[in-house]
Amino acid sequence: MDCFIDSATLYEIIGITRNQNLNESTKWSFNSSIFTTSALINLTTMKTAPAPSSSHAATDIYGFVSKSIADMIGNISLDPHIGQKALDSTKTLVQQNTSQIQNALHQVKSDESYSQWLRTGKQHSWIEHSSRLDGLFNLELIPQISAILDIPVKILAKEWRNSCNIDFIKQLARDKVSNEQQSIIEDAYTTSALLRGYYHDQYAKLVNHQIIHHPFRKPILPKLEAQKESFGSTNVETYLSIIILAGAIAQSNHKERVITWIDNVRKARVGIPSNNFSMENQSSKSIAVQTAADIAKKLDIHTSPKWIDHVINVLIGLNAGCISTFVLQGWPGLVLGTGTSIAMESFDIGGSINTRISNREHRLISIVNRYAGRIEQEWTVLPE
Repeated sequence: MDCFIDSATLYEIIGITRNQNLNESTKWSFNSSIFTTSALINLTTMKTAPAPSSSHAATDIYGFVSKSIADMIGNISLDPHIGQKALDSTKTLVQQNTSQIQNALHQVKSDESYSQWLRTGKQHSWIEHSSRLDGLFNLELIPQISAILDIPVKILAKEWRNSCNIDFIKQLARDKVSNEQQSIIEDAYTTSALLRGYYHDQYAKLVNHQIIHHPFRKPILPKLEAQKESFGSTNVETYLSIIILAGAIAQSNHKERVITWIDNVRKARVGIPSNNFSMENQSSKSIAVQTAADIAKKLDIHTSPKWIDHVINVLIGLNAGCISTFVLQGWPGLVLGTGTSIAMESFDIGGSINTRISNREHRLISIVNRYAGRIEQEWTVLPE
């Protein structure tokens, strides 16, 4: 079974490795980067979530990353019929629940990560985004964006055309346009990104696949009533993902950081199952870190003790935490057969664990063999 992951989540790896000033990174960036690292190590059938309309090849550093991990995250060919049904569902959502989407937008803009996320995108990724997706927001969703933002379609259409112009986007990044124009484009960009999240969700449901969303899209996603399954992530697994990320950030320039991250992930992806390493919970943070570091050393993963400590300290400062559980929730109408659920262990990255399931059973890779639905993460605060 394929698992979709949205490009916004993948982009966070590019953002967090852009420089070594981790104070510029957000909680969204860290959570997405740790999750992506863990998912790539474990999941073998990942695909990039399709866009509502035809998209062009990725360029710039995102293009480099996309090509470099094509063996781990592939692309799919958009099914026009399924795509239209997902798009129609998205438009219907806005028509019937405009105030609900407005509330979701307000929730996103109120998040502590939003301002930095928007600023980073504007300065570093908007040109690539516009080139790949034809503008900073979706042309086919302008009527819906208009209803949500209460901005005339005519004005949004004009700003969409502007957002297809690279020189104009450069002016946006330098704050060289009027405050009103800047506000319109920023809100349209954010609203469109939210609606694409709903579209991705609908498409995955229609093709009966799994999907991973960027954290900012959570407010717009419909609540699922189907049964949930939880898959615990041990403290060793979490710290191995942090070690892989820290080893990449330690490199001297952006491209080397990205290359190191890709190389580290690939070594873990291949090496962990073939060596049958024990990834069980350890009784303390120090033992878990050392166990993960030993595994990394055996796999020839580039590590940096200084940066491991620094990344952990920044995570604590941001209250970003780490993955404690992956939750797979099925699409509506799913009925799980007898024996599908697994017993779960309690999880505390800093404390003792009473393990009730085997090391093999609780690994994230088990999700692949379950059922279609949305994969979300629950986070545990790292101990100081």
